[in-house]
Amino acid sequence: MIDDESPPLLWTRPRPRPWTVPCLITTSSFTIFAEGIPGAAASVSVLDRDYGLSAHWKPIGVFAETPYAFVALGLFVHVAWFASRKYVATHTPTACGLWFDQRARPLLSQPKSHDTNGPCADCLTAWGDHYGQ
Repeated sequence: MIDDESPPLLWTRPRPRPWTVPCLITTSSFTIFAEGIPGAAASVSVLDRDYGLSAHWKPIGVFAETPYAFVALGLFVHVAWFASRKYVATHTPTACGLWFDQRARPLLSQPKSHDTNGPCADCLTAWGDHYGQ
């Protein structure tokens, strides 16, 4: 007997979390896999700074929602979204429209940083609008 109250058993795409999003890092010489947006962005920074390699990264996979991470800029922590399967530009906008250089500012898995006053109100509004919360 089928219970009409139970939810349908449909395959759903995974909900991305910054630390679980699979990413691909590409240079002119090689391509490597990284687990998590913050790790991929940090790896690209190290390859550029320490080894002089021009590298790019992109989230890979199919997600129900847009992959994201956080960045501390000024007094607040902001949200940045990243299109799946597209290489991420070095200079990236936040949800509230501020631009930042990923090689100068580390991406964060959590919306907190010891040197900020909390989350950006405009990013929180954009987050709520985007995810319907």
